[in-house]
Amino acid sequence: MIFCSVDAPIDSPDDLKGLVMRAPAGLITDLLKKLGASPVVMAPPDMYEALEKRNITAYVFEPAGITNFKLQDVTKYYTDMPLYDGAFGLVMNWDKWNSLPPQYQQIIEKHCLREGSLAAAQNFSDAAAAARQTISDAGGQWVTVTPENRAAFQKVADEVAATWPSTIKLQGFDAASYMQDAINLCKQYGGQ
Repeated sequence: MIFCSVDAPIDSPDDLKGLVMRAPAGLITDLLKKLGASPVVMAPPDMYEALEKRNITAYVFEPAGITNFKLQDVTKYYTDMPLYDGAFGLVMNWDKWNSLPPQYQQIIEKHCLREGSLAAAQNFSDAAAAARQTISDAGGQWVTVTPENRAAFQKVADEVAATWPSTIKLQGFDAASYMQDAINLCKQYGGQ
């Protein structure tokens, strides 16, 4: 996740107070509110014009998204803040899966599961590195957050994350266990 801004660098939680920021939906919106920003859920194609018109002056996005929508042309400051990762998944209804011929199931399985996930992760990582270079080449200024300020951001992020299980009301679903399993998997496989 990168905090991006037009007017001033974001290097402490206080820098978010009062900012009108584009945000993806979900917990990141709650995090931004708790940090004092006014998040606006907005589709990526609408961001460039919103920044030009100054309807927003900051946003949260991933590196390749910034360059895919040419936001480096209207953004000056970039703060890499590893508080949030969006998850991507390929999902199919069981009935639809079962209706596929076995040879198509095998093709999908070959390009999904662990092998496909690792390939997608590598592609995402490569795209992020290329985007960071494009942003730098366009004159973007990367902000380095002090360890103290990073800890302050993390404290608020941890508070918001801790509330997530209580927001899930799906009968029979143990959201707290699900979240702990996800955290454990991230710790186990985070470097791979």
